[in-house]
Amino acid sequence: MGTAGQQFDEVYARLAALVTEQATARKLRPPPLRDPSVAHLSVVDVPRAALLAIEDDRSFIASCYLVLLDVAPNTKQLNHRLRWLREGTRTREELLDQILGSKTFANSRRRVHFT
Repeated sequence: MGTAGQQFDEVYARLAALVTEQATARKLRPPPLRDPSVAHLSVVDVPRAALLAIEDDRSFIASCYLVLLDVAPNTKQLNHRLRWLREGTRTREELLDQILGSKTFANSRRRVHFT
């Protein structure tokens, strides 16, 4: 098992490939995802539509956490948000806004610019 930095690089690379592939398939401009070695240090410039276009709910939630919070969701967080989406309690847009409005996001001091 690699270090946390190596794990982040691997997950980020897979996320970047998935988001780019799905954006291309939907004829959207792929987001300008950063090199994994500096991704956690830079302003994240992400087309909101690219995140919302991720087909699988599980991948969508994981991508939101990875891109916005720089962490993977734990099982409880993932299952809780999956239930929201499946039951219609919250929409994807509301879930995205909830993460952006969270104390965790505020405490991360990350800046996100949606294009």
